[in-house]
Amino acid sequence: MKENDKQALSQLGVDNLISLIENYADIDEFFSEYIERYIKSEDENYLRLKKIIENIEDEDEYTIRNTLSEYFREIELLIKDPKKGIQLITKFYDNYEYIDSIFEEYLYNCDEDFEFFSYSAQDLFFKYIRACEDREYVLDKIIELIYIEGFDSYYPFVNSINTALTKDEQLTLVSNLINQSLKLPFIKYDLIADLAKQIPNGAIFEKAIVKDISNNNKYDLLKIAEVYCAEEKYDIALSKLKNYSTSNYVDEEQMIKLYIEIYKGLKNTTKQIEYATTLFENHPTIKHLDELTKLPISYERKELINKQIKLILNNNNILHFSDNMKFLFDIRRADIAEKYFYNNIDKRLSLFWYNNNLISNFIEAKNYLIVSILYRDKVENILNDGNTKAYDKGVYYLRKLEAFSNEITDWKDFPNHYDFFKKIKINHGRKYSFWNKYSSNINNMK
Repeated sequence: MKENDKQALSQLGVDNLISLIENYADIDEFFSEYIERYIKSEDENYLRLKKIIENIEDEDEYTIRNTLSEYFREIELLIKDPKKGIQLITKFYDNYEYIDSIFEEYLYNCDEDFEFFSYSAQDLFFKYIRACEDREYVLDKIIELIYIEGFDSYYPFVNSINTALTKDEQLTLVSNLINQSLKLPFIKYDLIADLAKQIPNGAIFEKAIVKDISNNNKYDLLKIAEVYCAEEKYDIALSKLKNYSTSNYVDEEQMIKLYIEIYKGLKNTTKQIEYATTLFENHPTIKHLDELTKLPISYERKELINKQIKLILNNNNILHFSDNMKFLFDIRRADIAEKYFYNNIDKRLSLFWYNNNLISNFIEAKNYLIVSILYRDKVENILNDGNTKAYDKGVYYLRKLEAFSNEITDWKDFPNHYDFFKKIKINHGRKYSFWNKYSSNINNMK
């Protein structure tokens, strides 16, 4: 409502407002119901809303969406007592699994609504927690919520908890959960660990994580080191990290970044440069290059790029292919990207050839031969799989190949489009459904 309208209403006087409300209530049944609810006591509205959510399984599957929408709107409008609000939101989570299953089975087109209800519940829960003066009650209700089976939306919950609890309250909460953790299913241990990480408190996080089902996993050392680093206990973080090793490409990047952060905290510039250089060499990105050049190094930016190009061209690790390609295009070296592509073509990099950014980059560079190689692989994969649902895409790719062939003057050692077409026609000529779609596509284009 506009501010001018609010002022006009306030000037009507009590009698006129009552008369206006009565008139609308007579002609609008829903308006009448809202007025009746609004003027009832908070206790009456609490009991009514509690009954609605407790009986949600009796609702028709297709009316649940509207029921929940009104449920959250009325809680926010009518319930001022924090304890009552917390209890009503907890009741929603008691039925979380059932409601989720209804949206998945009957209302799958309304996933965004279910997500909205989840976030509404979370926002209201934390609003009431912040307002509640009985902090012991608050901690008990959070623990009760965590114990609810199906409470799987805890990641946004964890990220928001520091807005509602003090550091001391967070410590008490995690300590209580650790003491009760034998009663918890294994899936909840990650939640406890994430709560401890949010504080951050390395000692409590370490205590929480060792109860995890994966306590023999060395990856835990990386997570523990991260929390000690966030707590600015860099020496302890370093001691934990030195016992960690990995051959996993993604985990290795995370590990190197953590070393940089730790040595930054320890004010050890030499080690910072060492690990920042390793990070850029193993995981080349513009961001990593920028971070390295901000440090007091002896190399110029151009020297670092030229050195990296040599490393990339000698890199035969298939896992690095996508990142290396992106970096080469980011520094506008499509010529090197072409050379790197041909160096690795025998490795059958189909996993990366479906990267549309890679295709669009080569199209922008007008390298239609490489684009054709990528599209040929798509066509052959579709025909080899024999998945008729993908034939429309296969026809589209084949038509694109025809268009690209007109732009290619040097086919190098690759067959031209005519020879490629003849090859797939011989190998897959009996896949009539595909060729009928192809012929139909040609006719539609005439």
